[in-house]
Amino acid sequence: MASAHPITCFGRRYAVLTKDFLLTFCERGNYTNPTEAIKMETCSTVKSSDDEINKEFSFKLDIAGVTFYFYADTYEEKEGWIGALGRAMIKPSIMIDEAFDNEYM
Repeated sequence: MASAHPITCFGRRYAVLTKDFLLTFCERGNYTNPTEAIKMETCSTVKSSDDEINKEFSFKLDIAGVTFYFYADTYEEKEGWIGALGRAMIKPSIMIDEAFDNEYM
C-alpha cells in the first residue's frame, strides 16, 4: 500500500483506491473514517516525484491546485500506483452507441 504525505503531515497514511475515490487512513487495516477522500474525477496529473522531493519511490497527485505526495515501499509498487491512479483519472469523453458500429460520420 502506498502512503500519503501532504507536506504538512508527518504521520504515515495508508491509501485505498476505489472506483471513484482515493481514500487515506491513519492505520493499516482500519479502513473507517478516512483522513482524505479524493474524488478521482477532480485529479489532473499523477507522476513520479523522486527528484522533486528527494524521496525514493515517491509520486505526486495534483488535484485542483493542491498536490498530494505519496511514497511506496518499492519501485514496482510506485509504478503500480501511478498506473492505477492514471487509469482511474481517465474520463470517458465519448459515448459510443453500438447501433453505429458500422457507420461512418
